[in-house]
Amino acid sequence: MKRTSKELKRMSRQTLLGHYGLVVLAYFLCQAITGILTAPFERQINAYNRAIALQTPSSFPFVAVLAILIIALLVFILNVGQMKLHLDLARGEQPTISALFSQFKNRPDRYIISVILLTILSVLLLAPGMVMLIVASILENDPGFAVSVGIWIAGGTLTFIGTVLAIFFALRFSLVNYFLIDDSSIGCLGALKASFQSMKGHCGRRLYIILSFIPMALLVLLSFGIASFWIQPYMFMTDVHFYLDVIGELTRREEEARRLDEEMGPMMTDEYFR
Repeated sequence: MKRTSKELKRMSRQTLLGHYGLVVLAYFLCQAITGILTAPFERQINAYNRAIALQTPSSFPFVAVLAILIIALLVFILNVGQMKLHLDLARGEQPTISALFSQFKNRPDRYIISVILLTILSVLLLAPGMVMLIVASILENDPGFAVSVGIWIAGGTLTFIGTVLAIFFALRFSLVNYFLIDDSSIGCLGALKASFQSMKGHCGRRLYIILSFIPMALLVLLSFGIASFWIQPYMFMTDVHFYLDVIGELTRREEEARRLDEEMGPMMTDEYFR
């Protein structure tokens, strides 16, 4: 059953009732850890950028850039921990804040390899068009060359096609982390395959749900990020319910509720799902 964005959001709000303190704390800790770890290296990178702007000698901060990349991967696993926490809540479990760090023990290399592979895929899809646009820009600034309009058209066309393909594959592989969370024995390639197959026929719905949160994203900007402490968990939970809908778990739970209702009456069903 394909549930609408409205239905999934309603279910998400119901799940979050009484649990907002936990999910907000998890989000706050993730942001705080990110800020603390990256702050010293960001200062080095900002100092380098200022030196470039002032045209003063400065060496490229390789160590700082490498550190930021490593921290980004660690934070990515923390974000997967947030997904695990929300997934447990959606399944009626009672997770603790320790769920935020749980995926460091769930073969974290799988998450890292998957995000690297998906990043490489996006770069490969976008690279041809971007390279052509860069070449066209260089030739345009060279007084010895007259840039053919065809180069710009070809570069723009390839960039557009690459962007569309990148979005398509991002949607088809968007459930990878959930499959990795649910099955510690599956590898990153197995999760990529499972996500690609499961998302068949769901990409349009997935994209619509993402776009439906744009007004809330604007609210986050207008509130200088403060609203994100409430909106981000809501988005996480909606994403979780989308996953449960795609794999059929929500339908199975409804069928189980109906079966219990028929066998034991509505009072027992209400107690089962309380």
